[in-house]
Amino acid sequence: MRWAIVFVVLSVVYFNNASWLRNVPDGEMRLLAHRGVHQNYSKVNLDRYEGCTATRIDSPQHAFLENTIASIQEAYAYGAEIVEIDIHPTTDQRFAVFHDWKIDCRTNGEGKTRSHSLAYLQSLDIGYGYTNDGGETYPFRGQGVGKLPSLTEVLDQFPTQKFLINIKSNSASEADLIIQFLDKRPNEDLSRLWFYGGEKPTSRLLQLKNELKGFTRSSVKRCALYYELVGWTGYVPEACHNTVIGIPEQYAPYFWGWPRLFTRRMQDAGTHVILLGQTEDHLDGIDNVERVAELAQDFRGILWTDKIEQIGTKSKIN
Repeated sequence: MRWAIVFVVLSVVYFNNASWLRNVPDGEMRLLAHRGVHQNYSKVNLDRYEGCTATRIDSPQHAFLENTIASIQEAYAYGAEIVEIDIHPTTDQRFAVFHDWKIDCRTNGEGKTRSHSLAYLQSLDIGYGYTNDGGETYPFRGQGVGKLPSLTEVLDQFPTQKFLINIKSNSASEADLIIQFLDKRPNEDLSRLWFYGGEKPTSRLLQLKNELKGFTRSSVKRCALYYELVGWTGYVPEACHNTVIGIPEQYAPYFWGWPRLFTRRMQDAGTHVILLGQTEDHLDGIDNVERVAELAQDFRGILWTDKIEQIGTKSKIN
């Protein structure tokens, strides 16, 4: 009798979360272009804090540099629904769109990005440090002068497109600077701006601006933990409501109802699911064309890619 009860319980849990028994949710898989169209690089043995990625790039296949107006435009042209960008505050109370904590690696300048004015940063050559042959040649040197945009310029250039904005610091006060920036844009559609990054500023920003969505490592872990505990019942915990969660592909199958039922539950809870890859301890894009095609059959969330120019479809933006 006891085994019969166990069998019944397990059967109920299984069939309540069997993705293959459900129809594929409406819509299509959407694409998120990390840093726009950019120069890819090896992440193997990369120091995530000190490593200079500009000196690790692959042989260039195009002329686009990350976090520039041109690279963002190209990413949307290839079908990205969302483009991920990185921001730093400047000494003149602006926001520079640039990835690195220091400008030494990528540019012909020195020092912390946030220790300079926007005018100075925009005078630099952001293509200066790129090399794919150990410094024998620098294929983009001289081509990046004046190409570093401000956050204002990016949002004005693309007034309707969506962005995932990476807050590079872990200073809570940066949330207040972002709120001041947004308050000066009263007509801005905040629903198109998602934020992630440093735990302190991102958490504070999302608490103070309820209209914004985003995530931190802690918020994703909290949602995942609670969902693993109770998600088998079909209940979606409050930690997974009205938010964004990023899930490395290797862990995705462990979520109850993955992929069809899980993404539908999250959609019904107002939550967006981003599927990522992982190399060593680095979050990575999912860039294999065949694998992307497989995922597109069942997954109806957002796929994070570093190679939108390879997995997307080129079209013109009106």
